[in-house]
Amino acid sequence: MLRYPMYIKLIKRKFGGEAEVLLEEILQKGYVNEDDLLLTTLERLKKISITTTLFSLREKLNSLIIAKYLVNFSQYNENNQEEVKKENDNATIIRNFWTINLDRFHQDLRDDFIVSAFTKKFDNNAAELVRVLIQQMYIRTEPWAVVSNPVPIVEVKDLIKKMNTFPQLIAYFDQYVAVLEQDNSRFMNKIGEASGGSFQLGMKQIFTVFAWEICEQIVLEKFDSKAARIFRLVKNKSYIEPDQIQKLAMIPAKETKRLCYQLIEENFFQIQELKKVSSNNTGPNKSFVLFHIELSSLVRTVLELCYKSLFNIMTRRSHFRYQNKRIIDKKQRIDTILLSMRSQGASAEQLLDIEEMLTPPERE
Repeated sequence: MLRYPMYIKLIKRKFGGEAEVLLEEILQKGYVNEDDLLLTTLERLKKISITTTLFSLREKLNSLIIAKYLVNFSQYNENNQEEVKKENDNATIIRNFWTINLDRFHQDLRDDFIVSAFTKKFDNNAAELVRVLIQQMYIRTEPWAVVSNPVPIVEVKDLIKKMNTFPQLIAYFDQYVAVLEQDNSRFMNKIGEASGGSFQLGMKQIFTVFAWEICEQIVLEKFDSKAARIFRLVKNKSYIEPDQIQKLAMIPAKETKRLCYQLIEENFFQIQELKKVSSNNTGPNKSFVLFHIELSSLVRTVLELCYKSLFNIMTRRSHFRYQNKRIIDKKQRIDTILLSMRSQGASAEQLLDIEEMLTPPERE
């Protein structure tokens, strides 16, 4: 449910306001009959003074179905179809129920996330090149493949030239390809040299890089820049002794020790203990510890932090609503009166009088 606003924003951007309201109705009900969906959406749009027709809404619905954002509920439940018999004859009408295709939404959100990351790291031209590469990837590769099949770069170049919306990308196409190929994310891997070469896209690899960068940013925000430096050092070395951290990070020993054990306590680091057997088997065995990062464990830790933050936000919101229930109810009543008076053609002075029923302290 936390992703619902992103689904709605995506559909509004691609298909417009009518499709947005259609999607809201489906998200609220889980699955809905086609006729009921169209009639309910039409009523909602009329209430907010948006003029449309049943035919136009049906076209929007069909567009969402063709683009695979909506699927027939029979894919999830074999008993979804409702049979209705007419009284005059025994003909049977099949009523189709529609629900959202989570996989399709997640695929688009994933692609937007990748394009947005390259926009921030480079510029809009590099991001457009990545977007077209992903678009061409779908022609020859399953959407959730770990690594794509090779995409000919000449095909991508021809497509960008036809679109002609990024002249700078066309002018410096080879340079942009070289920069993305050499990027440490290793998102693009060159396969062969024929006709400029083909590129494989590492979808799993790029999100592994994103996970590391997010974790590093969390360390920076939760602790400080020195802790982030230690985190990067341990990540790059894989396994490292505590004494080496102090030397390589160039941080005082006492502070290094404090930060390392804070990171261990918060589950950002793990400890691997090793025993060194003496050569002549005499005397006690020596042991030493190594610090390392286990990404899967770290991701679970970060998810826990996110869940706790969400719980705190929801608790705070409930508390705020309880404290301000009277003002919220009053604001809703005033908004309803204003909407009614506007539809009746009330003057600006009358509307202002109604708005002033909510005092300045209450507005704050």
